[in-house]
Amino acid sequence: CVSVSIPDSVTEIGSYAFEYCSSLTSVSIPDSVTEIGERAFYGCSSLTSVSIPDSVTKIGYGAFSGCDSLRKMVWPDSLGDDDKKKVIAVR
Repeated sequence: CVSVSIPDSVTEIGSYAFEYCSSLTSVSIPDSVTEIGERAFYGCSSLTSVSIPDSVTKIGYGAFSGCDSLRKMVWPDSLGDDDKKKVIAVR
């Protein structure tokens, strides 16, 4: 099991940052993050839950696709239904 706490100094999680990190089970995203890139967590098959802070205003296409164990996502109110669909697209 791998748990990652992203430092407060990070403002963006880049595209493909954790792609296919199959041992990742949890990630802590701080309020300093405003953007999560395309396919940032694609294929993280052991990731079970994630809370996206209200500070995040943009999430790239397929950011959480292929996260087969993902059962709980907490979304910021700023993201609409269309945003949510593209985040888990290709799943």
